[in-house]
Amino acid sequence: MEKNILVVGCGGIGCELLKLLMLKGIKHVTIVDNDTIEVTNLNRQFFFTRSNVGKFKTDITKQYYEQMVRDARVISYNESIINERFDLKFFETFEIVYNCLDNVEARSYVSLRCRLARVPLVDGGSAGYLGQSMVFFENECYDCTPKIREQSFPICTIRGRPQSFVHCVAYAKEVVYANIRKKRARYKELENVCRFLFGSRECDSSKTKIAKKIMKYHARLKRSNFPVFNKDNRNINKFIYYVAQARASNYGITVENFFTAEKIVKNIIPSICTTNAAVASLMLISAAGLTHNYFLTKNKKLIIKNYPGISSSTCGICGVKWFVLHLNNNVLMMSDFLEKIGLESAIFVINNRFYDSQRDINELIVSHNSIMVVKSGCELFKFYINVDHRYIFDTEEFTLS
Repeated sequence: MEKNILVVGCGGIGCELLKLLMLKGIKHVTIVDNDTIEVTNLNRQFFFTRSNVGKFKTDITKQYYEQMVRDARVISYNESIINERFDLKFFETFEIVYNCLDNVEARSYVSLRCRLARVPLVDGGSAGYLGQSMVFFENECYDCTPKIREQSFPICTIRGRPQSFVHCVAYAKEVVYANIRKKRARYKELENVCRFLFGSRECDSSKTKIAKKIMKYHARLKRSNFPVFNKDNRNINKFIYYVAQARASNYGITVENFFTAEKIVKNIIPSICTTNAAVASLMLISAAGLTHNYFLTKNKKLIIKNYPGISSSTCGICGVKWFVLHLNNNVLMMSDFLEKIGLESAIFVINNRFYDSQRDINELIVSHNSIMVVKSGCELFKFYINVDHRYIFDTEEFTLS
């Protein structure tokens, strides 16, 4: 019987990967994504059309896949992968997992559970013309690999004299719009706009044009009571763009176009359909033998192949001994558990909270699909929690594996 394949993410790479699985005739696929279809997706996510806008990506993908592959059985979840539902038992049912995600937290979540479930993970990602397909199975984990860090700007630079258009956009977002929401700044008339943003009461024709644009989008935001910042709110992005224009012109900085400003506001890494298609193909090649990583570059050698790295002793995931703890927290007190494994004097962390007193430990009820870190002296132990709600276990109150 053909085992199930899990695809996490139905975005640019996810759609291309599912298309290839469809062409291979794979019948059993599970897809997870909590995102809905937007107009901006249509230029690179070819399962979707304008009539699908606003619907869940997984629902449309499931319909399309089952139409194209005879006897296909697609299970879809309109949820984030970081969910109690997607626990170790869930991942153990798959032959292989494909990660097509765009955020570090979710990719790390999947990587750990695949590692504990001993299921191969192929992780794909792209940034403009660059991309990679990486295998994580009995070697290094996702947390070992270098990450692209989101660029941030010191508040002193944002508030002080800007040196680039990026600083102007950051100022417009983090200072001007933040102050407007706190009701510290309300632009009631054109003169106030000029004085606040340009440092003078009078505006020339170009400044007047920018000021009127600011007033226009300020009025729209006022009607919606100045909502909390949302990177997909076009009125907010337009307001930020024109405020950034005003600040840039005040300091003699070259103004970029709206698309550039929106990328800064959203911290968007450009997604290109041809790159996504290439990465999806490389992911299937990686999955065939689980022995090679592939990287798309801008060099003369377009594709670079290498072997997966070894586990790092300094990594908090693959450099630490993990235990899967099966317990019934309706019966077993954590203090009893720690005493039985000889760690009664330990300090431990669960859900980023420290527990070091006996009272804390006795009152703690651990949750399913969570991580517990126990430190005793210089030794560090990590446990994945699997809560079993049977009243008693067949032999012991808990088991470790």
